[in-house]
Amino acid sequence: MNMQGRLNIFQRTMLKWDEFHPYNAIGLLKVPGRLDAQRLKSALNRSIERRGIGRFRLDRKLRAYSYPGGSYTADLRVISGAEDSLKAAHNEVELQLNMRFVEADGEINPFRFFAVDGPDFFYLGIVYFHVIADGYSLAQLAKDIARAYQSADDEALLQCTDLYPDTCRSMFRRKPVSFFLPSLSIPNFLSGLRRSTKPYQMYHVNDQQLGFRLLRCDAPIAATLSAVAHTWGVTQNDVLLALVFKVIAPFVSEKKVRDKKKRMAIGAAISISRELGIKLRGTFGVFLSSFTVSHMDPASHSLEVLSKDISRQTLRIRKRRLYLVTLFEKWLALKFMPLMQRKQQMKFYPKNYPLWAALTNMNFKTLMDDLEGGREIELASTVSTGPSCPIAFSVIRVRETIHAGISFRLAVFSRAEVEQIAADFLRYARELTALPVTPKKGRQEEA
Repeated sequence: MNMQGRLNIFQRTMLKWDEFHPYNAIGLLKVPGRLDAQRLKSALNRSIERRGIGRFRLDRKLRAYSYPGGSYTADLRVISGAEDSLKAAHNEVELQLNMRFVEADGEINPFRFFAVDGPDFFYLGIVYFHVIADGYSLAQLAKDIARAYQSADDEALLQCTDLYPDTCRSMFRRKPVSFFLPSLSIPNFLSGLRRSTKPYQMYHVNDQQLGFRLLRCDAPIAATLSAVAHTWGVTQNDVLLALVFKVIAPFVSEKKVRDKKKRMAIGAAISISRELGIKLRGTFGVFLSSFTVSHMDPASHSLEVLSKDISRQTLRIRKRRLYLVTLFEKWLALKFMPLMQRKQQMKFYPKNYPLWAALTNMNFKTLMDDLEGGREIELASTVSTGPSCPIAFSVIRVRETIHAGISFRLAVFSRAEVEQIAADFLRYARELTALPVTPKKGRQEEA
């Protein structure tokens, strides 16, 4: 079996997580117009074939992969949304989050699709094996599928120029100092994790079923989020992290392990495509790392104070590139975990990475604008929580609409509790629209 690419550290970690529970990601497109299932299936086939990503061969032992290419026939499930199309899409997303991709003789069809018809629009779900792609690769694929559905002109579709991008190992070889200096912070990083509390239900390793909830924030909230972040001198990502702290904090005291630890930690994903020297357009893969922020008492602070506290942490993380430390500790975990029994492996992440939530934040403001009816196309996403945290927020902004896909561990958060979390998130977000906004100099890059 000829393998052309090597899995990077984050992909290998995802592959390990997939052993415990399906580690899937899902993009949900809302497309204007009535559903034509045959035309949609043709668009899916053409988009996937042109990129050459319809077949994924994996050698777990060598940690290598390849895309053999060839013809492709989409696995498309059409669902009636006559009564409530959003609810039908919602239910299907939850089902797909908990459904494993089948591997046969080292080969996986890494995509599943579903479509839910509505009165004058339809939802398209793009379910994919998260090991193959991150959120940016998903967004470009979603745009191409929408374009192919509108037009039979395949020349307008994006052709992947690089399915086998550079790995983190090459980055460390090229710039060893840029990795060595952040690695000096590993003792402080581990010490911070040890001081953080953890949800005791995460130890219920036999119950990893996931639920799903979709949030939609309309134009006033999206516009205000940017303006408020600018006024406070922080990034939008800092404000979103503060929102997640605020909505999760009320549940910590009753769900935490009974110890004296008080810090609450949240993880956030970050792209390292710049460090890898990768041009994202035309490249398909996963180019991620992550970082952790923590706080002693988020419930008693205002969003402004909390955002500024978080900003001080993220500024230090970005300035010193401390997110690269995460890759090293993930590499160490992959080295040690084979020495453990399976039950110990399943408890390893909840015990050593006590996160209460995770956030992925992506801004594709003008992504769909050059498509016919592109201003009416909406995109949302969600990912499996993984073994480290009980709830994950996947936030995507397209034009002036923000969607937050919330996946959550049902053993930790009940559906009623997540409804409360969603309501609080919207309430805090709407309160931002009433704040005075005075543009001033602040950090504009996303952390």
